[in-house]
Amino acid sequence: MKRSSFRVTIIASLILLVGVGATGVRRVIRRSDNFSTKSTALQSRLDPKDNVDASLAIDDSKLDEKIQAGFTELKANHRKSAQTNFEDAVNVFEQKHSVSNWLLTKLSFQTSKSVITVNGKPANISQEVNSYRQVMATQQSLYEFVAFCSQLAGDEGNAEKYFNKVDEMRGVMWGASWIDVVRQIHPIFLSYLTPDESEQFGKYLLMAGRFLLTAEDLSGLDLIRRAKHNLPKDATVPALIASYLIVNHDAAGAKSEAQASLALNPDEPSVLIDLATAEWLLGELEPAASAAHKAATLDPALPGPHATLAFVALESGDSALALKEAEVGNQLSNGHKFFKTILAVCFEASGDQKKAKKLMAEAWEDAPDEDQLKAWFFRGKPLEYVRVIAKH
Repeated sequence: MKRSSFRVTIIASLILLVGVGATGVRRVIRRSDNFSTKSTALQSRLDPKDNVDASLAIDDSKLDEKIQAGFTELKANHRKSAQTNFEDAVNVFEQKHSVSNWLLTKLSFQTSKSVITVNGKPANISQEVNSYRQVMATQQSLYEFVAFCSQLAGDEGNAEKYFNKVDEMRGVMWGASWIDVVRQIHPIFLSYLTPDESEQFGKYLLMAGRFLLTAEDLSGLDLIRRAKHNLPKDATVPALIASYLIVNHDAAGAKSEAQASLALNPDEPSVLIDLATAEWLLGELEPAASAAHKAATLDPALPGPHATLAFVALESGDSALALKEAEVGNQLSNGHKFFKTILAVCFEASGDQKKAKKLMAEAWEDAPDEDQLKAWFFRGKPLEYVRVIAKH
């Protein structure tokens, strides 16, 4: 699997873009409503003009048989056979978009009381919404089961394929419920599974942890830490932990995990950026600059390293170098708000208040949000310069 596929997506109330990660910015998404609406047949059921029968969730005993057969094989430690049964269940589902009553008895959702206005009159669509939830919950659960079993069976390509299928379901119409299903599915699946010391079990823990962290469930971090025992030579595991910790401003913990990852794979730019960011937050300026320089050398297209280099230069009083690094970062990021803010700060430090004020106005509709700036790792002199610009 590609290293970038293991980056953590942390769900929250807004999108922050900061100068790290495989594309030069890490997305920290909270309660994301971004969604590619691919389930058009299901979504059309919520449109009253279609006059669809309210009894939308079709029970299918064959679907339940395949699901239960999958869990029977899983409990017997026949993981490839379990994968086959869950794949068969997916095929049954995709023919009818039916629901699994067996599965729904193990999941809990709040009952919808949805009302919309049609031709100026209220229309209760609660039954349609509840039915939609049942169908989508069945689909997501099946995809997760196949992803987990594929990983346990050593079919990593299929595991990542279904991992991505689950991730693609998340969005506007299936956001909070997506999180609910993720949180509930792992305990169900794990209850049928016998833990072992194998590499594949470790990769399953890693995958489950990725899902849970995306659903803001901190038990996911525990699973990923458990995966380290099974995957002692996999640089991805400590890298993923470092990624999570740096986003949550545990600089010391992130530094330790990033160093552990780099001891196994010293030339991973995204981990070097996490290390540089952690060292910046800890006030270790020379090591931060060294790690950022190496990341920039390994991948010159990344804007992220230049953010840290600009921060370090500002803190060290070298406004000319800071401006140079900020301009490179801003160019590579196509003028992203984060990098434009850094560039504004560097112009302020260089004495060009006019350009600083202009760039800050372009980056922020109102005054800069200091809490967001701190989440973007602004501190020390860079943060002080933002405050100075805001007073102009």
